[in-house]
Amino acid sequence: MPIYEYICKHCNHQFEMIRSTRDLDSDIECPQCSVKGVEKLMSICKAKVEMSFSDFNNMGAGTSGSSCSGCTASSCTGCSSK
Repeated sequence: MPIYEYICKHCNHQFEMIRSTRDLDSDIECPQCSVKGVEKLMSICKAKVEMSFSDFNNMGAGTSGSSCSGCTASSCTGCSSK
């Protein structure tokens, strides 16, 4: 379930809440002042991806270097494994 960030319009308390997408329309009560007047904030997304530097350099179309393991071609157009 996603974590959403909110701010209370009454006391300006900022807090996070884990909510199911089916519960998004229900009113939320501020955990500090108990008023039902909170506003959802725009949140940033953060993800951890584990890969080596060479994997990162070989991602995407139009990059130089091979994306196939063990391939010596300078681009995928010259790849013999197609």
